[in-house]
Amino acid sequence: MKNIHSIAFYTGSKEELLPDFEEDFPYIASRAELDKYIGHFVPWHWHKTVELFYMESGCLEYNTPGKVFREYAHCSPTEYRKKWQDCDKSGQK
Repeated sequence: MKNIHSIAFYTGSKEELLPDFEEDFPYIASRAELDKYIGHFVPWHWHKTVELFYMESGCLEYNTPGKVFREYAHCSPTEYRKKWQDCDKSGQK
C-alpha cells in the first residue's frame, strides 16, 4: 500500500490524479497521512472513482458544498460527542 503525503491534480483541473490508477485494473489502495499534508487538510477535489476511507484515529471535518460532516475514529454516539468537544478544544480537525 502506498503512503500519500499530498494531493496531485490534473493540469488545469481539480480532478485528483490518483497514484498508480490504471484503467485496465481500476482499483488502488493507499494510505493518506493527513498530518503530512500542507495545512493538515485536503483541498476540495473530485474524481470519477468511488472512494472509501477508514480513519485510524483523530477527528475529521469533511466539508461538502451543502453540509459539514464531523467524525471521530472508533467511537459510539456518546463517545463521539465528548471526543468532538475535546477535539474542538485542542484545535485538531
